[in-house]
Amino acid sequence: MRTTLKLLAIAFMVLIVSSAPATAQLVLVDNEYYVTEMRPGKGEFGVALSKGQYTQNWVRLKLDTKIAHRRWLGQGKGFVDETVSPERLFSMLKIGSKVRVNGGRNFDGSVNAKRIWF
Repeated sequence: MRTTLKLLAIAFMVLIVSSAPATAQLVLVDNEYYVTEMRPGKGEFGVALSKGQYTQNWVRLKLDTKIAHRRWLGQGKGFVDETVSPERLFSMLKIGSKVRVNGGRNFDGSVNAKRIWF
């Protein structure tokens, strides 16, 4: 009788643990894309791997997304990376701009951006 109760308790625990919803990221993303569409109100923009193509993925900004804009100082002087707010990102980005995105892919194919450089 005790063995049966132990087996039932273990089976119940396995059932509870295995029925939890999956929240892990499927794939990490670190790639350069071209901007195809922008939705500032939703905090996302569409990207494609090559210039002039249709939107292949959506890049979604989160509250902790770090955004940097690289500005060249001139011949032989190098460059400086400026931290940019999401509002400024959407005002500076243009269709066809090249961006580098680092983050994780969602189950629907979109990308949750952790870092963006442009």
